[in-house]
Amino acid sequence: MAEEKKQAGHEQPLPGPRPSIEGAAEFDEDVAKKAAKILREAMKGFGTNEKKIINVTNAYNRAQRMIIIDTYTKEIKRDLIKD
Repeated sequence: MAEEKKQAGHEQPLPGPRPSIEGAAEFDEDVAKKAAKILREAMKGFGTNEKKIINVTNAYNRAQRMIIIDTYTKEIKRDLIKD
């Protein structure tokens, strides 16, 4: 059995995984805040706006998404995963 690699809290099934999304080149705190706001708007109220959620999640790589999760928690004062 191939040795499994751990990366930021979850196990990778294959050795040497490559990122599937390149991410935004000019990613900063303001971009993370805007993404967090878009996600909150997409999930606020009854139902969700899946298109907005997909647009945000597909625009940023994993490391950037983890920053967005932290920013969401700090700015919105809610848990993104639970929302």
